[in-house]
Amino acid sequence: MKKYIAVISIAIILCSCSSINYNHITGFYVGSSRDSIRHSTISLNYDSTFIYTFQSSGSWMPNDTDTITGHWHIRGNYLILEMGQSNTYSLSENNEKQKCTTLHLYDKMSKQPICFAEIFQINKAQRKIYYSDIEGFVEIEGAFDHILCAFLQIDSKIIDNRYLYHDICVYLDTKPHSYLTIKRIYRINYRKKRLVHHNNKSHINYFQRVDNHS
Repeated sequence: MKKYIAVISIAIILCSCSSINYNHITGFYVGSSRDSIRHSTISLNYDSTFIYTFQSSGSWMPNDTDTITGHWHIRGNYLILEMGQSNTYSLSENNEKQKCTTLHLYDKMSKQPICFAEIFQINKAQRKIYYSDIEGFVEIEGAFDHILCAFLQIDSKIIDNRYLYHDICVYLDTKPHSYLTIKRIYRINYRKKRLVHHNNKSHINYFQRVDNHS
């Protein structure tokens, strides 16, 4: 009997700790950086979503920031942020009646349209080049063997002719040298109310919680 009581007690304690951890982790954090110019924040919401702001790549202006959203969860003593769009591309509908293929190009992490990306319509006999407009939109007329979508020399995706005359959303990486990745892991320091980078090569030493909390 005592054995069962002990097991039940441990289970209750573990559940309580999990609840306490979850409640104590939500809030607003500001990054403590090796580089005083770089500015980053994390807002962890109760619905397991987050808002991550960081200084734009290559910018020296503190207020020039990008924003990424996603979902977070706790695994043991670690916080895991799942960022960005995991799909390479997605399909919506067939435009066969219009005899055109339409592309909508987006940044994989920010979901913002990519303008001036290069799109190559490739056939055996010829190659035609297009550029996405300010909304990341391109309309390609006629058939193709495949389409190559490229952003500078950073990322590219190939769409074959199975998707001829479809409306396609394409997601490309635009910042390969950003210190952000699709998944970020932080060690949780409850005593100091900090999120410490699991990878110590990051520009940010840790994130300090700054909002009011118990």
